[in-house]
Amino acid sequence: LNYYHKKLIPSQINGVIKLKHLDKPYIAQRSTIFNCWIYGYKTTEVHAASTITVNSTADTTADDGECTLREAITAANDDTASGATGGECIAGSGADTIEFNISGTADFINNSEDGYTIKPQSALPDITQQVTIDGYSQPGAQANTAVAPNPFNGTLLIEIDGSNLSNNSAFTLSGSSNNSALRGLIINNFTSGDAVQILPALTAACRARLAMKRAG
Repeated sequence: LNYYHKKLIPSQINGVIKLKHLDKPYIAQRSTIFNCWIYGYKTTEVHAASTITVNSTADTTADDGECTLREAITAANDDTASGATGGECIAGSGADTIEFNISGTADFINNSEDGYTIKPQSALPDITQQVTIDGYSQPGAQANTAVAPNPFNGTLLIEIDGSNLSNNSAFTLSGSSNNSALRGLIINNFTSGDAVQILPALTAACRARLAMKRAG
C-alpha cells in the first residue's frame, strides 16, 4: 500500500491487519490475497447504486459486447455505460459495486473451480468514486471464514496480474473514492508497484494475506 508517499504494510499476515509505515519501499514478491476498505473525510451525495458486471478478461475499451475491468472502473467513475451493445458495462450511479461473471476457458483452477486472470496492458483508471470491487462474486468463489491463526479457507477465482506493467499499481484510489472496498482478489506480479495506492485525504483499514500460490 502507498499512502501519501509512505509505504504501509500489514503488521501480521493472518487475521485482521494493522498497518504500519516503512521508511523503505515494500514490494510483495508473492501473490497478495487482498481485502481493503478505504475511508476518507469527504462527503458525497447519495444516489441509488448500480451493479456493474465484468464478463471478460480482456483489457479493451470498445463497444464490443464485453464489459472489461477497465471499462467497469470508468463506468463507475463517470456514471456512463461503456457502450450500447448488449453485454457492455452499464452506467454507474452512486456507490457502485463491480462484480465478476467470467466464463470460458479457465486460466487456472482453484479448489476444482475455474479461475480467470486479468492482465492490464497499461495502468487501470484511478478509482475516483466510491466503489466495491468484489472478487468473491465470481461464480464458484467462496469468501474466507477462517479466523487467525487458522489458514485461509476461501476460494479465490479472480487474479489481477501486473506482468505487463512497469512502475504501476494494481489499483489507485483518489478523488471521492472514500469508503471503497476491494475484496476477494488475487493481486499478483506488481513487482515495481503497489497492490493498492491510496492518495492523500484517504486512509485504509485492510485485511491482507501473502500466499505462494493462488489457492492461498
